[in-house]
Amino acid sequence: MKKLFFIILASMAFWANLRGQCACDFKVELVQDPIDSCYFDVLFCNNGGPNCNLAATYGPLTISTNGNPFATGTIISVTSADPSNITASMLGSYQAIFSTNFAPLGFGCNPKAAVGRICLDSAPNGYVGFSATMGQFGGFCDIQLITSQFKVPPCSAPPVLFEKIYGDAEENRPTAVKAFGDGLYVSGYRIVGGVEYGTFSKFDLITGALIWEKQLSTPSRALDFEYDPLTDQLMLIGWSSPFFVPNTDNRSFLIRFDDFGGIVFSKYYDQPGSETFNRIVRHPAPANASFPFYILARKNVGFSPTLQDVVALINLADNGVFNWEMDYPYSSNPTDDEFYLGLIPY
Repeated sequence: MKKLFFIILASMAFWANLRGQCACDFKVELVQDPIDSCYFDVLFCNNGGPNCNLAATYGPLTISTNGNPFATGTIISVTSADPSNITASMLGSYQAIFSTNFAPLGFGCNPKAAVGRICLDSAPNGYVGFSATMGQFGGFCDIQLITSQFKVPPCSAPPVLFEKIYGDAEENRPTAVKAFGDGLYVSGYRIVGGVEYGTFSKFDLITGALIWEKQLSTPSRALDFEYDPLTDQLMLIGWSSPFFVPNTDNRSFLIRFDDFGGIVFSKYYDQPGSETFNRIVRHPAPANASFPFYILARKNVGFSPTLQDVVALINLADNGVFNWEMDYPYSSNPTDDEFYLGLIPY
């Protein structure tokens, strides 16, 4: 959709006794969103003038949609483009209020300053009439619209297929959500009596209904998973608990599930000290087709964990057999290596 531009120019004449001419040549531009035409970005500038005092305080700017009783649209939200400097609020359902000192904002009109955004509800008979005022010393002034009406089609709303709450009386926490094939899969963990147990679930992609859920029998946390389209199976990774606790030796795990929730195999990987598998991806074009999976891990060798982790990248086959592991040990610059949270095949 072509952007529509509406320019609000300063009034050049006195209106009613309570309204006066703006001391500054204020300009406001409403830019209609090309995707969703119910959104309008508010741009402002001050073109100065002989009576404009930059040392004075001008504001607030009020954008109103109830200027024409036969063409009225309600405002459903107002946001600020710069919350640290501009406050955006609503007065009733028809006025958007932007508060700041407008004198220096966008002075010279090149460029205009972004003030905020207005979201309109779908308008009766498809039209909205805008008006605008600016607060100044001695009262407020009208900023007259050149184009006072324009058509607003019904606002679009993102489709919601389903909205549900899952879990039980225990504390349930998700760690990853991904969709593959006919399912929506969620990894996570459940805290029972203060102890964490890894979980893995499949939901219907259309209705959100729970198809199956698996809870690991040993204390653990499931962190990520990946899909193998060649076998319609999934690889789940994580750590055994407790993790990063002095004088303990936890393990990393890899579990392969079929699409019915059955375990194809499970493997533990152990070294002295703390460790975890954090992220797993299946490369679409691996260097070795027999080893398409990559795991990003971290470990802290020894029984007295330090703040310096060793990051590891592991290449393995779909049966869990390692091809190679590359360690990236701690270096003093930077202070610590923490690049174990994301992994993207390319």
